[in-house]
Amino acid sequence: MNLDTAIFLFFAGALGGGINAVAGGGSFVAFPALLFTGVPPIPANATNTLALWVGTTASGGAYPQKLNIARRVMIPLVLTSILGGLAGAFLLIKTPAQTFLHVLPWLMLAATFSCMCCRGSCSPPRCCLPSASI
Repeated sequence: MNLDTAIFLFFAGALGGGINAVAGGGSFVAFPALLFTGVPPIPANATNTLALWVGTTASGGAYPQKLNIARRVMIPLVLTSILGGLAGAFLLIKTPAQTFLHVLPWLMLAATFSCMCCRGSCSPPRCCLPSASI
């Protein structure tokens, strides 16, 4: 990797991490940057997920008052997230890179709509901000 690529990825990662910490969606910056620099799609997805997970975890710790959720609600959400993450990781490992590249735009489109259409009403993406009341 040359210096230009490293600098480009550093700034894309920093921007993606900042976006993720505030509102989510940092993968829309970091993941294409990895693909643009020639990282194969499946390792790029894994790298992006691991790198931005740190920012997501940190932002969760920064907004503890917004995470005031009853334990009876939180436990099923955490379990579902863990199972979904494991299933997604397994599918990613078993999916050929070309298939993943063909499905990827549709996955990103679904992610965009899921952020825009929080709680059933299509409102601006502010619904994804940690300060939004749920």
